[in-house]
Amino acid sequence: MYKYTQIEYTQLPPSLGGNWDSGREVSVCFSNSPRKATSGEGVRVFRQEGPVGVPIMGRTILERDGKVIYDRWD
Repeated sequence: MYKYTQIEYTQLPPSLGGNWDSGREVSVCFSNSPRKATSGEGVRVFRQEGPVGVPIMGRTILERDGKVIYDRWD
């Protein structure tokens, strides 16, 4: 089973009404195929933690049966 995780870290600056509050949006997709997992065609779960803000960096992780295939920061 493949697990594809996309994490987007955000920050809310004072110019948008925040106090440099940070949050993140996490999207996880599960599939038996790596192609379907990375394209989002499998079972997908989405979660948001903290305030919605401006994206500052991202991370993508592809795993197979708990072993990391790649882990990339953008």
